[in-house]
Parts: sequence; structure tokens; C-alpha cells
Amino acid sequence: MLSELSIYCLTYNRHKFIKRLINYWQKNYTECKVYILDGSDQELDKEYVNQINNKKISYIHCKGKSYFERFIKISELIDTKYIQLVADDEIFFRYGAEQCLNFLEQNTDYSSCIGSVLLFDLLDKKEVLAYDVYNLFSNEDHNSYKRVEKWLNFTQPNTIYAIKRSKYFLKIIEELKFFQNKNFSSPENIIEDVTEIGFAFLGKTKKIENLM
Repeated sequence: MLSELSIYCLTYNRHKFIKRLINYWQKNYTECKVYILDGSDQELDKEYVNQINNKKISYIHCKGKSYFERFIKISELIDTKYIQLVADDEIFFRYGAEQCLNFLEQNTDYSSCIGSVLLFDLLDKKEVLAYDVYNLFSNEDHNSYKRVEKWLNFTQPNTIYAIKRSKYFLKIIEELKFFQNKNFSSPENIIEDVTEIGFAFLGKTKKIENLM
């Protein structure tokens, strides 16, 4: 099932994190297509890029392209049934991804699926603190408008980093294009909110308890 998944990472001036993720993906996600859309002024060093031995990992230097422009560009690259957006400092376990993909295959009325998310902090270089940063939830009402209403009562990231159906993501991208040339103080928030509302409206969303 992982061959049906493509992963997209939008990053800026965080090459150390990108290298760590590439190393992780090469070992654990060999079947997936991975796209890194880097808006940094400085390109990731070519010597490192040339050493990437998984040809399914694509590094795309998008110098001068805004977050909004890079987000819209994802629609030009999608050719798999499912997608996942990832931040450059996040690592997702292969088993969790497989379980989410299996759930979506078996439940066609769901638009996305996710497990638990833990944040790790280093305290005084001696201890590691782990905690649940988001109170993720399932949104499973049969009524689309009630699902949107439920999300609006929380207005927090819930499905943005979930595994999602590509066909719904493409519909949301088309709606986002309306905002592309508008001026916002935080365009990332507009993208996130429209995406969250879109996935809540287009299908039920699932959070699998105790899944990492």
C-alpha cells in the first residue's frame, strides 16, 4: 500500500532537518514517492543531493517561491491515490502509515486518517520530555456541515498532517487558488484552515487511538 502514497515536505532554511528526513525516508519509505519543496535562497548542496540513492525522492529547489506557491505546486506532482504532508522536523513511523492506508482502503467514506503525535523536547541536555502536542480527534458525523462545525469549535491542526485522499486534496487546492494573489499576514494559516475545513466537509476523518 505504501506505493500508493506520496509525501510532500515544504521547507525553508532547514537543511539539517531535511538531510535527516532524507536519510530516514531512504531506510523506511522505499516504496513512496517523496517530494521536498525547498524555498530557501541557498540550494541543498549538490554533492549530498547526488548521493540520494532512492530515485523516488525528489528535491526541488523553489528559490523565491512563497509557501502558498509551493503548496499549490503539489497539485502538479500528485499521481498517487493518497498523500501526506509532513513538516521538516517530523518523523512518521512506517507501521502507522500502513495502518492509516489500510483504514482508508476499507472505509471509503473517510477523507483522512491519522494516529497520535508526540513532541519531544530536550531539557538541559540531560532529559527528553515527550508529550501529546495536539488533541487530535475523529470527526465522524454523517452530516458534512456538522463535521465542519465540530472542527470550527476546535480550530486546531487535526488532519493537515494526516494521510489523505489525493482526489480531495486536489479539490481543496482548486479552492485555495482563489486566495493565491491575496495578501495575508499569515498565509500558512489560511492554507491550513481551508485544508482542514475541506477534509472535514468532503469526508469523515479518523484518529486511530494508540497508533503512533
